[in-house]
Amino acid sequence: RRAKSLPPTLKNIVQRFVPLPAVACASTCNVIFMRYHELNEGIEVVDEQNNPIGVSKVAAKKALTEMAMTRAFLPVPILSIPPLILLAFEKNILRRFPRLSLPLNTLACTFSFGLALPISIALFPQRSKVSINELEKEIQARTNQPYVYYNKGL
Repeated sequence: RRAKSLPPTLKNIVQRFVPLPAVACASTCNVIFMRYHELNEGIEVVDEQNNPIGVSKVAAKKALTEMAMTRAFLPVPILSIPPLILLAFEKNILRRFPRLSLPLNTLACTFSFGLALPISIALFPQRSKVSINELEKEIQARTNQPYVYYNKGL
C-alpha cells in the first residue's frame, strides 16, 4: 500500500527488490536455528595435521557467524540480477514477444544462481583458522600450536 504513493519507476524498483531482505533474513535465521546446538555443544577444532584437539564453543560461534553471513549474501545476486535483466528487456523485446518472459526469467535465475553460489561459498574458507589465544583454556592447554582449524560447514 505504501508503494502506491511512489513514482511509477521507483515503485517498480521497490516492488522488485522487496523479497531480498526477507529472504536474506530467513536464510540467516535458518542457519541459526538448524545449528543452534553447536553453540551449546561446540564444534571440533583440529591441528594442522587434522588431529582433533577438542570441542570449542568459540569456534562454533565463528563458524555460525561465517555461515550466516554467507547465507545472507547468497540471495543478493539471485534476487537482484533477474529483475535487472528483465527490466532491461521489458521495454523492447518482451513487449513484442511476451512469451519470452518465462524462458528469459528462467535463464536469468539459473545464471544468477550459478554465479551467486560459488561466490557466496567462497566468502570464507571451508577450513577456517583461529588463534589458539581466542579459544577456551581447555583447548589452549591441549596444544602448543598458535592456530587451530575448524570446518565452517555449509
